[in-house]
Amino acid sequence: TAKTSVYIKTGGQFRRYERDDLYEDYTAFTTRGTVSSQIRKDLSLKLTFMKGAIESTYQDNAYFDLKYADFELVKNLTGKLSLTTGGTLGRNDYPKNSDEGSFGVRARMDYIWGIRGGLTYQLVRGFDSGLMYELRGRDSNFKKYDYRDNRVMANVRASY
Repeated sequence: TAKTSVYIKTGGQFRRYERDDLYEDYTAFTTRGTVSSQIRKDLSLKLTFMKGAIESTYQDNAYFDLKYADFELVKNLTGKLSLTTGGTLGRNDYPKNSDEGSFGVRARMDYIWGIRGGLTYQLVRGFDSGLMYELRGRDSNFKKYDYRDNRVMANVRASY
């Protein structure tokens, strides 16, 4: 039988800027939610969703709106070895038009994405190690802000 938990946090963001000649005040609904499910004894799934605003120093934009979703799937291969895979997709919307010279004048919008996969090995009870690869990217409507970020991460964790 699947065991599922749901976590939802909602609220509001209210920002008042001293320089209202440069920045508009900001009021918005924010939310973050996670659904975690133990689908089978050897398989779990976690979905996360978020909407909010993040501080920014990009031109005259004091913030950008962020919306994203993330998933993670963990498969226990043996009693000690687990495989993790996941991905992220999101969008950043900047409220004010930006002048990017030859790239044009328009509101900036970025798609943020990522894929990851890795292995975790339980050395002894309460002590494990892992190796993870992640590819992240940003695809912007201003191409000069596009990037690809490759990461290889190793970790050791102790729990008691």
